[in-house]
Amino acid sequence: MLSEAPQTLRPDLLGTVFPLVEVIRQMLARVETLWAEVGINPSEAAVLERLFIDHDGEARSGALLGHPIRSTPALGKVLSSLEDKNLITRHRSSDDGRVVIVASTDAARHLYDQVIEQILSVVVVPTTGNLEDDDLADLRHITKKLTPPDIDA
Repeated sequence: MLSEAPQTLRPDLLGTVFPLVEVIRQMLARVETLWAEVGINPSEAAVLERLFIDHDGEARSGALLGHPIRSTPALGKVLSSLEDKNLITRHRSSDDGRVVIVASTDAARHLYDQVIEQILSVVVVPTTGNLEDDDLADLRHITKKLTPPDIDA
């Protein structure tokens, strides 16, 4: 079996990658601040975002693992905190009693919609407002190319 040829190191790409990383850091800091203003920490925000963006408000608990929550015990702590804030409920699946289903509450939907509106107006629009539709299409295409296939592994 032939091994893949080693990739050539490209120091010239640093001038492209570092500004991109800096823009992303700034955007994430603004997003974290908006969530913090409503009493939600970064781990709780990640779960709520995943719950609504990827699962329309209801998911198996294991589907909520990912950055920054990589372990089941850590997820359990975050889910307990969200439950204490009346933002989620948990119940066993009727199909498989071993599976825990996490469901958002109406309060969570309201909070999420409120924060997302702020994220759009305070973070997304100022950052992307000068991009044309073609630029945005290019950005989506490039982002897909930059995302490794096993990003959540």
